[in-house]
Amino acid sequence: MQEKISFIIATKDRAEELKRLLESLRKQTSPVDQIIIVDSSQSGRKEWLEKPQRSSLPVDYYYYAIPSTSNQRNFGLTKVKPEMDWVGFLDDDVILEKTAVEEMRKASRFLLARYNVGGMGFNLVNHPQMEFQPLKNIPLVEKLGLYSQRRGVVLPSGFQTMIGIVENDTEVEWLPSTAAIWRREVIARHRFDEYFSGYGYLEDLDFSYSI
Repeated sequence: MQEKISFIIATKDRAEELKRLLESLRKQTSPVDQIIIVDSSQSGRKEWLEKPQRSSLPVDYYYYAIPSTSNQRNFGLTKVKPEMDWVGFLDDDVILEKTAVEEMRKASRFLLARYNVGGMGFNLVNHPQMEFQPLKNIPLVEKLGLYSQRRGVVLPSGFQTMIGIVENDTEVEWLPSTAAIWRREVIARHRFDEYFSGYGYLEDLDFSYSI
């Protein structure tokens, strides 16, 4: 039986980006089961979402008056259907390759059969160039615990290392909420800290590392 996936998309004043994301979801070779849009746009409800977008996608649309990534995602978590197995987050400017959800479903079956995996991130193939990379490669920096060549870890200093583009399945200690899915039972009682209001810088690090 195919596992069911729900995606939560927090958005604000980015109608064109959201259209592109929804179109990439519509073209998936393995369709998603629920799409929760939590919209804090100044203009209110987007009429363009009515049809044809809604007729071809399982969209649940909610207008949320307080613009805050953390608050919007937390609200979205309360709207996930009980039959979902995985709950994911997508930034509104993401575009998924057409086999992305299919590959994630394959990975979930493979990894869960062998490891206790709580969540998985999509591979960000156009990840921006990492800043200060030459400094991060200095051995003394790693020795002092300021950075590490290991991807996706949280250091004693509090710094996190970026994941970037990976060639293979990679075990990490945190996941960016740009494009990731979590086992439903893992995040059933977990929420984003609403201390990270507004843009929510590093709210995904706090959320995923806490789990």
